[in-house]
Amino acid sequence: MLPGMSPVATILETCPDLTNDQAEAIIAALFPRLVDAQCVADTFGMSRDWVYDNAAELGARVLGKGKYARKRFHLSEAKAAFDGMALVEAAPEVPEEESESKHREPRKPHSSTELGLTKSGNPLLPLPA
Repeated sequence: MLPGMSPVATILETCPDLTNDQAEAIIAALFPRLVDAQCVADTFGMSRDWVYDNAAELGARVLGKGKYARKRFHLSEAKAAFDGMALVEAAPEVPEEESESKHREPRKPHSSTELGLTKSGNPLLPLPA
């Protein structure tokens, strides 16, 4: 690349028959852009947490050091890794009547108010309709 020129301008200077879009395509192929976990998640329809959990398999690059170092991905490499993964399908949902959920019995009254009495033991007045 010539000093002070953008990569696209350098390619167009070297190959004047190319269009600007063709030069940009060449740059994208030669120097793939790193993307963040959210971009990978959006591309594959997965959660960002899933991407971080599978970062090593997806070819993550760790930028920096320490506990909170950023992870970036080449989308083409992540796609190749994702296509080769055996994804476990979600278990089918069990219909409500087939589930073994435990239903609680209704609460039994335990206070005088629930029995129709005030705290002092007098009967509650009826509510107007």
